[in-house]
Amino acid sequence: MRILGVDPSTTCTGVGIVEMPVDRPVLLAGELLKPTQGLPYYERVLSMVDDLVSIIREYRPDRAVIEMPHGKRHARRGAKNMASLAIYGTAPGALLAVLHLERVPTRAALVNEASQGMSKRKRQDRIRLLFPGYNPDLDRGMDLSDALFIAVTELTKGEKP
Repeated sequence: MRILGVDPSTTCTGVGIVEMPVDRPVLLAGELLKPTQGLPYYERVLSMVDDLVSIIREYRPDRAVIEMPHGKRHARRGAKNMASLAIYGTAPGALLAVLHLERVPTRAALVNEASQGMSKRKRQDRIRLLFPGYNPDLDRGMDLSDALFIAVTELTKGEKP
């Protein structure tokens, strides 16, 4: 089973592909989709859409899980009004549509479900232990570790990685 995990935003989206050939997850790919800064948000999102299509076509995941924004939580974390929350929700919505159009069965996970009550740092530490090739220095916003965490969680059917 090959799982694609996606942690989207309008500035940087983490994408991880994992599979479990035997008893331990294997990292096939992990990328940060970083569109050119300074572009309008919709152009950044379109850039990430193109990148995600390429990744899906290259790795052919069996399933995907995508982290979706939760209105109250994101309102506290910087989405000061409904307009900014709508912009924040553009990337997850567009990437969810890509997964649908590419016929990848997808489950949406709210942030609190995807994190399993663990801090970002703790999730990153788990990913570092699980995948020695993961480099946290290249993942400042921890978007890649979050994408890998939700992919591994989906792969192991909800068990903590």
